[in-house]
Amino acid sequence: MDGGDIIRHMAVEFYICIPVYNSEKFLDRCISSILGQNHMAWHLVLVDDGSVDSSGDICDRYADSDGRIRVIHQDNQGQIRARNNAVRTARQMSANDKADNAYVLFVDSDDRLKEGALDTLFKAIEENGYPDMVVYGSDKVSEAGILLERYDGSKYFHGTLTDRKDILKTVIAPVKPNYCSLWSKATRIGLFDSDGYDEELLDMRWGEDAIQSFELFCRSDSAVFLDKALYEYTVNHKSVTHTLDFRKGIADTIRGNAYIGHLLESELTDAEMQPFYEDAADKLLSMISGPMVSTRLAGKEKIALLKSTAADDSCREYILCRQKRHRSLSLMAEGEYDKALKSIQMWSIGQFFLFAYLKTVRFISGRFRKSS
Repeated sequence: MDGGDIIRHMAVEFYICIPVYNSEKFLDRCISSILGQNHMAWHLVLVDDGSVDSSGDICDRYADSDGRIRVIHQDNQGQIRARNNAVRTARQMSANDKADNAYVLFVDSDDRLKEGALDTLFKAIEENGYPDMVVYGSDKVSEAGILLERYDGSKYFHGTLTDRKDILKTVIAPVKPNYCSLWSKATRIGLFDSDGYDEELLDMRWGEDAIQSFELFCRSDSAVFLDKALYEYTVNHKSVTHTLDFRKGIADTIRGNAYIGHLLESELTDAEMQPFYEDAADKLLSMISGPMVSTRLAGKEKIALLKSTAADDSCREYILCRQKRHRSLSLMAEGEYDKALKSIQMWSIGQFFLFAYLKTVRFISGRFRKSS
């Protein structure tokens, strides 16, 4: 590589933000995936969000060994505050936080960037005239790092969009990968806003990255969608997603979708938003089905939960009264709670057998491919 190539290669700077909370089991693997990138123009901001294990010490150890790494230690404040503090620090580190060549990436502390990810992003950014955002896929791996599911980019849209409405219609399309996660995109640093959120949003533990993602989508006028995975998502059964209390999960699902719905209303028509309403309904039904089949709740408690959920104004406005897919949610909107309970229970049984069937098919297909 000659001198000119080095200068061009250094033109794009990446600010990688990692919120850290009790992640000592995965943190070395996560940080090492960044240290191993060929593209050298990166800065890493680690936010130790009140960890009580050795995560904070691990962060400090890496910062002491590499000047590109900055560590923030704070009392536990949650993911949104941790990410906002990371971006605020990235802006301070950047010579110009409005610069077209400075991009922010988020990585969860139990995940990792794939080899060559930053090189691929650099190329996509330069070739597409420094877009507001580059979106990419992820492979799923086990806690031991074993591949569980490879990203198939051929299923989804890939290409460049230069119209905000087209971007939003793409990310809420019925068939889509996980666009809601902040780790699925690199975003120009100037698109981030530091105005903050209402307290109820700051306290979110489920889907909190979706509201931040959609804020960025609603500010983007150009986006490149890649057909490849640049990220490895670890299926961690001790993560917040897998351990969250169901009442908190339902409340967060409602609040998050109402917030996103309000953002989208200023950009899309009601007809264009229908895929969003259906997706919001899917998420609510998935969240609420667990307690409806649980033996821990009595029948009266289940009915009471359905009533309180349906009584939420945000839930009615952005989910119950706008979705057309699930009869059970329509019954909730109509106040037919006994019928809704039975319908949700039947839906849950159907989902269980569908999941078991698909898992069996994948297993048999995998064995067949190995033997061929």
